[in-house]
Amino acid sequence: MKEFFVAVWNSSFKPYRIIVAFFVLVGFIFSGPFGTFGVMSIPERTIHWAPHIFIALIAGGFTYEVIHRLLPPASRIVRGFLCVSLFTAIYTPIDFTISHMALFGRPALVITFWNLVLIDLIWTSIVVALIIISTQNWNSDPKIERLRLYARLPEGTVSEIAHFTVSDHYTVINLSDQAELRILMRFADAVKEMDDTRGFCIHRSHWVAAK
Repeated sequence: MKEFFVAVWNSSFKPYRIIVAFFVLVGFIFSGPFGTFGVMSIPERTIHWAPHIFIALIAGGFTYEVIHRLLPPASRIVRGFLCVSLFTAIYTPIDFTISHMALFGRPALVITFWNLVLIDLIWTSIVVALIIISTQNWNSDPKIERLRLYARLPEGTVSEIAHFTVSDHYTVINLSDQAELRILMRFADAVKEMDDTRGFCIHRSHWVAAK
């Protein structure tokens, strides 16, 4: 359980996501979307939108980890659809509650719950679609963030994972340069952490990357 929450935290606050969230927050503060420009000052909009962005990051990281752990073999589009649905189900009630809190003597937004569901669903769909499009070739470029299992390998490892198997409580990983590494983790967890890499479990204890 602790490992899951650590993974959620790491997934939520990756550097590029923090940077994107910062610019979104600045944009919201100065543009005042959804009617907040006319009823709030800049400090009030900062207080209002900052929790929205922070919670959205956490909800996004949680959603990503849940879907990728439950359905590792599913396609990116299927997992993207499920991420949109789960994120909207988690975030919209929180979004609605914060938006209707009279922090400054009046509700921040006058909007129905189902209208907010539609807005969050549309925005989340756009974001997930952009992520799928922009990251579809990430695994072919070693300079871009790699799969979660690579984070467990020694620093400086650049070879690709060719296959791995079980040895007692360890997972033995064989790289494309013929190097062999032993990592203390379950085989099933290692398979999950290969994320979108094409590969096959040719035996219940042996995984091979597709050529």
